[in-house]
Amino acid sequence: MEADPSSTYQGPTKAVTAAAIDSSGTFFAGSYDGRIMAVTANGTVEPVSGSGHSNHVSGITCTDGKKMSSVAFDDTLREFVSGKFDSASLSTAGQPKGIAGADDGTVFVATVSAVEAAKAGKKVANLKVAYTPSSIAVSGRVVAVGAEVSACALVCPSQHELTICGG
Repeated sequence: MEADPSSTYQGPTKAVTAAAIDSSGTFFAGSYDGRIMAVTANGTVEPVSGSGHSNHVSGITCTDGKKMSSVAFDDTLREFVSGKFDSASLSTAGQPKGIAGADDGTVFVATVSAVEAAKAGKKVANLKVAYTPSSIAVSGRVVAVGAEVSACALVCPSQHELTICGG
């Protein structure tokens, strides 16, 4: 006779394609099927609820310690807090390749043809680029954008504009 399991955990049913941790230590894992799962420090595993992504989550980031943002191949940017998606989403200029969050709440998204900035649920800047971005990171007031051509561009954001640093 077999014993009943002592605990049961949910998890992604497809490959994990993006991950991030918030200030409370909750680990978020996005998967190929569009789901994002939250794993808390005490081991609780729950899906992020609400209207999420429809397919491949390509990036997750934390902006202010609590608010999380994600992008997916459904060409949307979505925010979620406390395990629940906001009802609104933003369309991206193309298929998102990555996302990075700044301490001031600005989210930077690298798409196949541009770098976009959003804050408080609104797009605030867009920079079309002649290369295909493959990754993105932010530190202070500088955004680094990796390119598929083995190069990196530094982007300097201002209040309503993105420009190549020194360019």
